[in-house]
Amino acid sequence: MNNLLFTAIITSILVALGRGKVGYTLTAFGSILGVGLLVGILMGNVTEALLLSTEIQAIYLGFTQSGGVIASDSIIATAITVPLCLATGLDRDAALALAIPVGTVAANLTTLIYIINGQFYRNALSCADKGDDKGLARN
Repeated sequence: MNNLLFTAIITSILVALGRGKVGYTLTAFGSILGVGLLVGILMGNVTEALLLSTEIQAIYLGFTQSGGVIASDSIIATAITVPLCLATGLDRDAALALAIPVGTVAANLTTLIYIINGQFYRNALSCADKGDDKGLARN
């Protein structure tokens, strides 16, 4: 189980850096196959991780994100489903069935994070209007 915890920590850090557009070298971890390769290397089963990642990629090819609405978060779905499948021996069909709801829940949580961050932005603007430096530091 320590290997799974280590994989989760490293994968989450690199996916966050890859999605945050920190630099061009980490953007590979902001893609489904990049996450699958990383998880495969960390868990010692690159072939199975890439096979599962390509199947998840094939599912998400048909998803469009029009109007700024994220229907499902494919990267988080891959980062959660592939290690879970490799660690528990779950077959690929069940893992693919799990990837879609995980991605949908992750997209909804992302929207919730945007809403919460918007409140901090609003508070920071009111503090800036008042000239409250300490209030800006809190927000």
